[in-house]
Amino acid sequence: MKRIIIALVLISQSVSLWASDKSNKDQIVYNTSDESLHQYNCPEWFRDAKFGIFLHWGVASHMGVCGWYSKWMYWQDASMAKKIPDWADGTYDYHLKHHGHPSKVGFKDLCPLWKADRWEPNELVTLFKKAGAKYVVPLANHHDNFDNWDSSSQPWNSVNMGPKRDIIGDWGKAIRAQGLYFGVSSHAGRCWKHNQRAYASDQEGPMKGVPYDGNLTKEDGKGKWWEGYDPADLYCPKLKPGQKSPDTLFLKKWYLRTTELYDKYNVDLLYFDGLGYQLGETYRRVVAEFYNTSMKKNNGSCEAVVTIKRAKDRKAVVDDFEKGVAKDLRPYPWQTDTPLSTWYYSKNNTDIKKPAYVIVDMLIDIVSKNGNLLLNVAMKGDGSLDENQRQELIKIGKWLDINGEAIYSTRPWKIYGEGPTNAQEGHYKEFTKNDKGYLSEDIRFTTHDKNLYAIAMDVDEKGDYLIKSLGKSNEYLDGKIKKISLLGYNGKVKWKQTSSGLRIHTKEVPNSYALAFKITIE
Repeated sequence: MKRIIIALVLISQSVSLWASDKSNKDQIVYNTSDESLHQYNCPEWFRDAKFGIFLHWGVASHMGVCGWYSKWMYWQDASMAKKIPDWADGTYDYHLKHHGHPSKVGFKDLCPLWKADRWEPNELVTLFKKAGAKYVVPLANHHDNFDNWDSSSQPWNSVNMGPKRDIIGDWGKAIRAQGLYFGVSSHAGRCWKHNQRAYASDQEGPMKGVPYDGNLTKEDGKGKWWEGYDPADLYCPKLKPGQKSPDTLFLKKWYLRTTELYDKYNVDLLYFDGLGYQLGETYRRVVAEFYNTSMKKNNGSCEAVVTIKRAKDRKAVVDDFEKGVAKDLRPYPWQTDTPLSTWYYSKNNTDIKKPAYVIVDMLIDIVSKNGNLLLNVAMKGDGSLDENQRQELIKIGKWLDINGEAIYSTRPWKIYGEGPTNAQEGHYKEFTKNDKGYLSEDIRFTTHDKNLYAIAMDVDEKGDYLIKSLGKSNEYLDGKIKKISLLGYNGKVKWKQTSSGLRIHTKEVPNSYALAFKITIE
């Protein structure tokens, strides 16, 4: 009965909120129509920022196995081997060994174990700023459906249990104190079906047929640590046979949780993990209201950013590539998100997949094509950071200290660059440390004011660089080259413009990753 009352309250709140939009129609600039959302222009702060830090950190970080622990811990390896990805293989066996059978100890029972007792947000954000980040995007919730803030609509949250802290609130304070922009990521759009295996059981073995803990009710928690909490609020209600989309209650509860995020914490950016989970109209409503809220707070200027992985409408939001890039210069701002190592901290997979020199090359290439790079850092469950990730961040920051002028606040040139190497377009198609990567012949361009920046993606041993696009007969320059300098070097560099290109010679190497030449045009 209580569950029915709560559901009715949520629906009533949602209907009231949505109805208020209609009554104030004349005051609202954005609504859910394409015509309205296509008015959106990405704010200058995001286009200037170029580089941000992403933080996948939550309950799953405590186990140190994989980010989808709440799903794969319920998939018995022996019978489900063909469906389990390599990065999640063994999760069920790990859980069985360290915590017990999922019928007795489920994901719900792991939530209080996440203590975050070594988490120092101010120290970490200081590091991120030193690395050159201009915005930071911590995880508000993931597919496990646990909220990392003082959530009014999700009792399974970091204030009620586990860390007993308002994670998002404390991140926000630390990020604002450093003068950085504050974003949050919401992955809860998948939750309506992501954790459905919690309602299953082993397919073989001594516990075959014994229901997992998702089948427990709120009443079953009487006398236990989770008394008063409903497992269905965490796992989402069991789907009906043939159900292929979320029900109205899920949509409206998701709406309340998401709007609370930007209302309570005044965030600059919302990251959504895709639009492919039947939340389309509700997503659009949240986007429109987020833009309207921003306009009210900023004297009619929309300073809000929504990034959506695999966005179909690139006019209304910022399109995001997961572990991939755009092949060519794009007319609308976009973003890549990728991890240094793994998305979530993994005790058995701490190797750096993309060292600083790879990240620097990615950043240069992305910025030349009108994009931003959001780099994920995988924190341990206790809130600390592996030293190997810390050192790579410092290296990135050192390169940006020298060459940031060619990155921050720049805009794309007429062409993104030249050279024999280019990444493929799409998700999961980026270079890593095992790939050959970019060469000194690969040049990327950015602009700011009257300056053109030509960035050689690698250092030539002889110190010779030929930029074919800038020859005397080129079709791109609108004036004459007045001066060329090398960022990080105060001396003169030799250069000569011929019909075959602009030849630059310098033995100076201010850094070992990529060299940025500043070209002043009169």
